[in-house]
Amino acid sequence: MRTITDIIEFNKEHADKELPPHHPRQDTFIKCENQNVSATEYDRLFAYMRKVARDLGVERVFQTHGVNVIIGPADGFISTMATSGGYPVAAMPLSYLDFNGRPFGLAALAGRHQEALLVQLMSAWEATFPARKPPQALIEES
Repeated sequence: MRTITDIIEFNKEHADKELPPHHPRQDTFIKCENQNVSATEYDRLFAYMRKVARDLGVERVFQTHGVNVIIGPADGFISTMATSGGYPVAAMPLSYLDFNGRPFGLAALAGRHQEALLVQLMSAWEATFPARKPPQALIEES
């Protein structure tokens, strides 16, 4: 995959697996594909996101509160902060929603070049929580 168009086309060609009934659309990808942003504007926006994520966000939290890991809902903005700021992020599963079976969990963000810290955290997470059942989609495919 090289472009958003490649992803959209792949999803169309493999819709039975890539566009599940609970989320059959590609609205966000298509919206991204249709945006016309100049290289200069892209660079300006990227620099702004990096500044907000790092200087005004993650680094401020690390320094103000003396922490080295930030944990939050995996489906929240923590992943956006991680990717925008260049930080490693790890997913930690919790369980599945009763009404649709969708998995949910937490995401942990560590400082730049602190992947080993996240591995330690995930190892402790795995040792603390009971074994989880595989996702329903994987059970159905077996």
